Amino acid sequence: MKKVISVLIVCLMLVALAACGANTPDKYVGKYVGVAAEVWGVALEGDSVTSMSLELSAGGSGKFVDGEDTTEIKWFEKDGKLIISVESYENSTTLGEDTITIDDYLGIGAKYVFAKEGSAAADPSLYITLSEEEAAMVGDWTSFAVYDILDEDLSDEYYEDAIELKINKDRTYTLLITGEEAESGNWNSLGTWGYGEDTEYDLSWDLLDDGNLKVTVELDEEDGSIYFTCSK
Repeated sequence: MKKVISVLIVCLMLVALAACGANTPDKYVGKYVGVAAEVWGVALEGDSVTSMSLELSAGGSGKFVDGEDTTEIKWFEKDGKLIISVESYENSTTLGEDTITIDDYLGIGAKYVFAKEGSAAADPSLYITLSEEEAAMVGDWTSFAVYDILDEDLSDEYYEDAIELKINKDRTYTLLITGEEAESGNWNSLGTWGYGEDTEYDLSWDLLDDGNLKVTVELDEEDGSIYFTCSK
């Protein structure tokens, strides 16, 4: 009889342990990629965001990846909230449609947004907020006039439509010269002035009052910068 009772107690303990494990439901399991980040109120962009990921494995283990750094984590559901535990610090999260937001990572004022890999929510452009000037820059621009620093017309040397500049909402751009892709990369801006980062052609542009774009390109070091007026 005592043996039967002992067996029953063990079974009850196993059931209880299984119930405790229910706080790591499978609905959270998967890989989540970085789509937005903010540190001390300053938005991060580019590789600072896309190099991050959150991997939640079955059973409550996982990884937080930031570039080349990988941190082992624990995760569980507590009071209806997903908790990401890093070095025993419990990070509270906010859940969205296929997104997990760590509201204050390690209590240092960093906010990270992750989206389920492969989902519609994983498009980084959904999380980019542009200023009014930046939004006006976005689009496909084609040149219709070309001149030098002295405002001399250079249309005899360069076709007026030689330049095409595609400025994208996700802060990437593509520069085409006479129909061929010359370079692509990330862009940034300051007010109505924008520029390509790490650009081979010293690419920059100004948003003009008439809605056109003045694009500056250095096609040849000897000739210096050439200015193209572009419209959408």
